[in-house]
Amino acid sequence: MFSVKHDELCYDGPRPTTLEEAWEITLAKWEFLAETPVQDCGPETCGLCMLYFYDFCKGCPIEEAGFPSCSETPYVTYDYARWSGTADPKPIAQRELEFLKGIKEKTVQGRLDNGSL
Repeated sequence: MFSVKHDELCYDGPRPTTLEEAWEITLAKWEFLAETPVQDCGPETCGLCMLYFYDFCKGCPIEEAGFPSCSETPYVTYDYARWSGTADPKPIAQRELEFLKGIKEKTVQGRLDNGSL
């Protein structure tokens, strides 16, 4: 599903067509990055972004949880650590994975029970 080319993460699979597929790709990406910290290409490798990014994240579970454009998520710290070399990105990728699992767990078919995040 993922490969590394020129120290960048590449997604080699089909684009998701459902929220379930998007979650599968997104979680797999962060499992990969927790083991192999390489440059992330953001929306090009994130299943949720593949569904929602080009519509200004409208409907994305992360956006609806109060994190527009993934701001204030471990993703931002991972990206900075990876570029700057100031921290080991592996544990940060693991934190992002756990963060995403928490949001997914709170959802029912991609939305919270009460209809909002």
